[in-house]
Amino acid sequence: MDIKELYDLVENPDEILKIDIALNYYQQKFNMDQNTAIKTIFDMLSSRIEPERLIPILNIFGNLGITETKAIYPKVIKKKMLAMQLCIPIEWTQKKALEYAEYVDPSGTIHGWRIAKKGESILRGANPQIKCPHKSGFIHIIVVI
Repeated sequence: MDIKELYDLVENPDEILKIDIALNYYQQKFNMDQNTAIKTIFDMLSSRIEPERLIPILNIFGNLGITETKAIYPKVIKKKMLAMQLCIPIEWTQKKALEYAEYVDPSGTIHGWRIAKKGESILRGANPQIKCPHKSGFIHIIVVI
């Protein structure tokens, strides 16, 4: 993937500028090479995060203390109206996970998102935390409104 393919995912010059800012942010903040930064942003865009939300999401990464120098980032795996499956770093606290959920998709409720607990019907008998099969040091959780 190259920068042109990334630009093709968006429709107007303002969004391209935001992608350039996000690329610059990743390259400087996490010491990423351009190809890794492009793939990271592509993955974020393809997980249905609107381009105008990229910068606030990137800002929260710094606030949450993510200092990895490789392409390690949280991701929304599945999204439904009242629930999301997230792939997050295992070391994140519940508070960090819920802050991320609110940034990605504001709940619009007073109480916000909460992490599903063992035994809730949405888990269908599964554990509330499942080791990510694709990224070492990551887990999958379900957040619900």
